Amino acid sequence: VKLDVGAYQAAVATSAADQSVLVSLNQELTAAASAVSDAQDKLAAARSTLRRFAVDEYVSSGLYVSSSLTNVGSHTPFGPQNANGVAAQQYESVAADDLLSMYQAAITHLAASQSHRDAATKALAQANATLTSDTATENHALDRLVNDVTTLQTAGACTTVQITTPTPAVCR
Repeated sequence: VKLDVGAYQAAVATSAADQSVLVSLNQELTAAASAVSDAQDKLAAARSTLRRFAVDEYVSSGLYVSSSLTNVGSHTPFGPQNANGVAAQQYESVAADDLLSMYQAAITHLAASQSHRDAATKALAQANATLTSDTATENHALDRLVNDVTTLQTAGACTTVQITTPTPAVCR
């Protein structure tokens, strides 16, 4: 009987620890899902900024001509070919590189966030499986204890013992 009591106590402690791990992993998954959402928002903002820049550059550079009537002379696609035009091209190039870097960083951050979320999902599934297994072990140990008490009661060692089986823990 002592072994069965010890086994039951160990099983209860293990199940309680599993439930704590499950709560922690559930919080981690929630945080990871929030990080994915934030990363998606940042990517959308970077994409929008990059698109606006590209359209503005296309229109302001002279590459876009809305009507052949407005383009009566020669056009220079990247601004005037003087010192100011060259400087403007350089600034535009730096701005474009910065926007592309920001966009790439947003893509990388989103991929990392999704990977972290996927790992948290797998860890939570593993913790659920472990808790299910340990709860079954706890129930089995409890059944052995109930059988021990029934055997003792039948043998006459106990005369007024009432056995009540607690309902198994429900995990959410």
